[in-house]
Amino acid sequence: MRARIPSLYLVIIGGLLVACSSKPNDDKIAQEIQGKASADPIAQGSELYVNSDKGRVTLTGKVKTQAAREQLESIAKHEPGVVNVDDQTSVELTSTAVQRLRQRSRPPHRRLRLSHSSCLPEQR
Repeated sequence: MRARIPSLYLVIIGGLLVACSSKPNDDKIAQEIQGKASADPIAQGSELYVNSDKGRVTLTGKVKTQAAREQLESIAKHEPGVVNVDDQTSVELTSTAVQRLRQRSRPPHRRLRLSHSSCLPEQR
């Protein structure tokens, strides 16, 4: 009975070492992030490219909103096997957002009021 206990400990320790040393491969990490991003209601519709190299994930592409960008980064950071996330995505401006930015950058319209006397030639 006592001879079996050390053997059992060795099996348990060996199993833990194997389980802890196995990390998802980079292709699986990229696929999982891509799948979760396409299923996420906030991040849906983003043009996302995911690259993983030894658990270092790089996100590139265009997203529709800042909230989508933050959500994608969160998805990547919480993926098992990820050690670092470099978010290089950019927020794509919609035509409505572009119009708003243009309106903000224009100086306000000023109306000039001219009195009739200033427009008429001076009479003698």
